[in-house]
Amino acid sequence: MTESRALAPPRHSSRWLVAWALLSVGALVVAFLVGRSVRSPWDDAVSNAATSPVVTAVVEQREFSSSSPTLQGELSVGESLNVGAVVGAGPAVVTAARSGVGDEIRSGSLIVEVSGRPILALQLPFPLYRDLGPGASGADVAAVQRELSALGHYRGAVDGEFGPGTSAAVRSLYSKAGVGAQAVPVAVPSEVLESTPATGASGAGEGVAVQGGAPSPSGVLLPLGEVVSISHESYVVTRIEAVGTVLPSDSPVAAVITGGAASVSARVGVVDVDSFAVGDAVLVGVVGANGATVSGEITQIGEFSSGDAQVAGFAVTIGLSEAPGDVRDKSVVTVSRVDAGTAVSALAVPLLGVREDERGTFVLAAVDRAGDAGQTRRIDIETGAVSGGYVEVVNGDLAEGDLVVVAGA
Repeated sequence: MTESRALAPPRHSSRWLVAWALLSVGALVVAFLVGRSVRSPWDDAVSNAATSPVVTAVVEQREFSSSSPTLQGELSVGESLNVGAVVGAGPAVVTAARSGVGDEIRSGSLIVEVSGRPILALQLPFPLYRDLGPGASGADVAAVQRELSALGHYRGAVDGEFGPGTSAAVRSLYSKAGVGAQAVPVAVPSEVLESTPATGASGAGEGVAVQGGAPSPSGVLLPLGEVVSISHESYVVTRIEAVGTVLPSDSPVAAVITGGAASVSARVGVVDVDSFAVGDAVLVGVVGANGATVSGEITQIGEFSSGDAQVAGFAVTIGLSEAPGDVRDKSVVTVSRVDAGTAVSALAVPLLGVREDERGTFVLAAVDRAGDAGQTRRIDIETGAVSGGYVEVVNGDLAEGDLVVVAGA
């Protein structure tokens, strides 16, 4: 009888299964690695969207307009003096205009004649308050003597006594102005005539005035109404009435003169204050004066104030080289910088490249001018005018041709 046996599986089949499994795993690993290394266009787009490319721009020379805002202010012409006449029994009439608008007036100048009598300017420490003549004495006489001496008319002692020498000096003052002084009789004691040497205006002291070598029994008067006391060296005629004008009795003003430093007061807002600085040269134009301008300089920019001012901002004071002729005090004026509107060539960088932090304003400049922005350095700058997307570099360690980063860093 034959025995039946179970067939054993072939030994090589198990090896094949192991090999197949290993090959499958290897194929999966290779496929995974290949899949990781292959990028689709979508993957590239997503990656690029998450990356900021470094963009640079070239530092270059550009032209900037130095335009600045125009301010409105108020003119102060300095000290303003009315040249008035003393009204007597008759009307006060302008009989001669000895000066014109814009003419300079100094001590000793003849300004105008009213009712046939002159009005002269004298630089005195205080206004005259009375008529002065022979026999008068006091501080006002001494002040007149001192000024007449400075003008070369008086060489006597400044003693405050209105004697013959002072009379002669006043007569000389009037004579130089082309008019005559008012003579007044003087009572001279006989013993004075016999004992006092005649010296006149050119003598060393107050002697008896002489005419033709003989003592003169008359002196001259310096009337209050014929003198305008000025406190500055120079004035300008800003108004004068025409010949024939009858002056009103309540205000007989024949002319107006102004002296001292003319100035303008203005205000500048917060936005525009950086456009002006102390020392800037400006042009001041009088509104409604047919384009007339005078030059000036900003002398002060005050602290910010709102207060009751019409414009909240900074008070600006402008000193003028001269007072505009024929312009009244407190006239409305415009103020603009002299260099406004001129083109200036300057180093410039794009506005996009300007950065700020707690340390100030700066740019990032590429170390390599060839265009590699991988390495940058910080450069602090000061900026100025802005035009066409570029800003003027007023100060900073930049040169034309340098590269500054405008994006991506």
